[in-house]
Amino acid sequence: MITYSYVVTHLTGGTTVITNDIEEIEIHDVGSGEVNSARIVLNANRGKYLTSTPKLAQFDLIKIKITDNNSNDYERIYEVDRIVPVKNAGEGYKVEVDLLGQEHHLQKVDFAKQFYFSSATTATKDIIDFYNDIKGSSQPLVENHDTFTTGNNELPRWTANNYEFGVSEAKVYDSLMDIVEGLGSSVSAGGAGDFYELYFTSNTSDPTKINFKAFPSGSKPTSGNEVTVTDSTNVNEAPTEGGIEAITGTLIKAWGKNNMGTLPNSVQDFAGELEAFLLHPQYVSGVTYPSGARVQYNGVHYQANQDTSNTPPHADWTSITFATVQGASNGYSLWTEGKADEWKSSGSDPSNLNKGYGCWDSNLVIDDGTYFQTWVHLKSTTDNFSVYYKYGATSGGVYRGLRCLVNGTGINGFAGTDKNGKSYSGNIAEYDGSDWIVKYETSNSWRCAVIDEGRVYEKQSGTWTNISGNARENHCFHLVNSVSNVAGYNTTSDGTGTFGDNSAVEWDWSYTALDEIPSGFYTSDGFYKIGAWANWGLPFPENSYNSNTLGELYGNNTTKKEPATLDTNNMHLTHSGKVGFNNSEAEDLGTLNGIQFWIKFNWTDTFGQTLQGDFKMRCTLYDTNDNVVIQDFTIPFNNIWAQINLPFSGFSPYRGRIPLSLGNIAPNLFTSELEVLNVFQWKNIKKIGIQWQEVYDNEGRYSPEGSRAITGAFAGSANIKLAIDAFCFTKPLFAVTAPDTTRCIEPKTMQFPDVSNSVQLNQIVNSQLEIEKYQHKEYTITTAGAININFGDTFFLNDSIIIDDADTRTADSGGTSNTIRLVAKKIIYKISKRNNGAGTFLRTILGIKRIV
Repeated sequence: MITYSYVVTHLTGGTTVITNDIEEIEIHDVGSGEVNSARIVLNANRGKYLTSTPKLAQFDLIKIKITDNNSNDYERIYEVDRIVPVKNAGEGYKVEVDLLGQEHHLQKVDFAKQFYFSSATTATKDIIDFYNDIKGSSQPLVENHDTFTTGNNELPRWTANNYEFGVSEAKVYDSLMDIVEGLGSSVSAGGAGDFYELYFTSNTSDPTKINFKAFPSGSKPTSGNEVTVTDSTNVNEAPTEGGIEAITGTLIKAWGKNNMGTLPNSVQDFAGELEAFLLHPQYVSGVTYPSGARVQYNGVHYQANQDTSNTPPHADWTSITFATVQGASNGYSLWTEGKADEWKSSGSDPSNLNKGYGCWDSNLVIDDGTYFQTWVHLKSTTDNFSVYYKYGATSGGVYRGLRCLVNGTGINGFAGTDKNGKSYSGNIAEYDGSDWIVKYETSNSWRCAVIDEGRVYEKQSGTWTNISGNARENHCFHLVNSVSNVAGYNTTSDGTGTFGDNSAVEWDWSYTALDEIPSGFYTSDGFYKIGAWANWGLPFPENSYNSNTLGELYGNNTTKKEPATLDTNNMHLTHSGKVGFNNSEAEDLGTLNGIQFWIKFNWTDTFGQTLQGDFKMRCTLYDTNDNVVIQDFTIPFNNIWAQINLPFSGFSPYRGRIPLSLGNIAPNLFTSELEVLNVFQWKNIKKIGIQWQEVYDNEGRYSPEGSRAITGAFAGSANIKLAIDAFCFTKPLFAVTAPDTTRCIEPKTMQFPDVSNSVQLNQIVNSQLEIEKYQHKEYTITTAGAININFGDTFFLNDSIIIDDADTRTADSGGTSNTIRLVAKKIIYKISKRNNGAGTFLRTILGIKRIV
């Protein structure tokens, strides 16, 4: 027979032993997200504890001590939480009392502070210090959180993670759990490579204090001193939490902070890695660092080659630079670094065989009620046109949204009519993803901007005529001197230079006042050079001129030939047309919020002097239905990089007007207000343009004469270098673990709206993956009362009938047969007194097999 004893004491308003009135005790010894609790049932005859002394009240302190037959004690102080008076005809009066561990106060207090790549010990210490500073006089003081020794705060001192508790307040207890739960990923991923427990114990000699404990899960007792349970009376008896569960996840996803993610991911990832590197924790003497840990010491960054307590510099440490971590070839701007040719192919005359390399502007589409102009990629009477506009450079490689001006009688695929019965000849055709259809049936006076040539055509007497040589009529195309890669905004060293080297794309424009003199009524190519422009189109690049691969950077799927447009919803296709989350590009996904880039406007005159800044700029978006939206912005300084963020919500509709030419006098003299009826298709963005708006008039027409471009430069002669770096779209930060090609199991996506660093978010998903992919084995074990296993301890369960494992302390094989290694995650002690005074003492352990 099990012998045991217990003492229950009421500590508030004096010390009163109430053991004799106890009829039942049930204790839940827990941690790591759960607050300790207990329930006692007291004999309340004659109103004791309810109407006569000692009266129980909320927050009263109750101490319970149980001693087993081996003289092991369990002792804890609780607070009264809930009181239930009971009257029963057969048993008389009773009072049921629900108790909470004193650490429950940490669930009542909000915490707010951001930590940037702090260690787990630093963060937990600061959080508890915060609680201790603001707690009330009747709330317990937490101790030992700042004692980094065995049995106290054993969290790692060498991790470096962001904790965004300052963005929105969180409970103190929850903040501690966020830190503890994020340590399971590998050391190289910012974790500790181990799982930890959070636990609180009572200071039984001073009820105003409690003790903080954090330790590796299952690290106690020392190897060889584990308890093996062989005398269980019940295992997993219904109802139970126990069982051998299925694997719950092989692909883990998490959303982070809005606007902190980017498409392409290179921008967010570089920023995240750089922030993590700069905030490596300082080396702490006396700490044993695991292999892979990173620290700073005397201004130098180091990575441990092996587990070590030696101080760097030492053979156990290797000095590292940011280039070591990032990889010297992994730049921050995937879409601009070394990509001048791709941007060149997004502009006008990408072959440089017609008008010459150039850019288009915000007036590709004109719809002012009098004139209509649209645009096409190229003109041809046959669908067997240039393979530079076809995936794989093959006849079947046309893509959705590709446009062609059929400038005569159509032949081959353009012979006859489309599936809607409309004739191709003389009209504008567009590929809809499966067929060529007539997008516009045209008539005389219609205009068409042919981007492949950089020329505007007009339909005259049924024939499409080149009018690019007429005064101002080539208004939407602008020849550029050169497009090249130059140094970008970032000067972080890559070991041989900087990560900014060759990162930006620069458009070079030169002009003189003579270019704007109306010789030939503004017909010179030089006239259209006054200003500055940049173009981007989809797929990116839109053609394979300049030794490019069509869609190489966005839209690189030669089978689907998608994505051919940009969908701001951005949840269907990755940049190369992959679907879903089980692929290496899934982090592309997430609703796009806007456009972000760095830009530099370098304006100099004939003497090379830098001119005044404050440049008024415009960004233009075109959809596949010729709807246009614009957003204006300002570059504040000349020849200084500026970061620009253009939220999609800030764009407004725009309708272009006929250009300022003599043949268009009437509509230009009387410019009525234009009504925009069509809705911009944010799921089908086709083109994005950036331009210096000061060479346009108030109606948006190209009109450089008299503008600052002429009057602001000496003798009206100037050079403009417009550079763009780190071009991307902003979106929520998103992290996905590596794809699983064997069995894709996706649990519910996690939400971390305050996490702003991609390194941190990736650490979170990789840590969770270790948990989800591990087959969960859980046993609920009931034994006779004993207090020889503590919360978080490793123990063994042996049963020759239901256990098929043969675990050791450190391995899942090689041990005693029919024995499984478990960690105690919950221990329930239950004492029930019978009417004759004798009672039972049972222990129930919830044991979970942890990852080795």
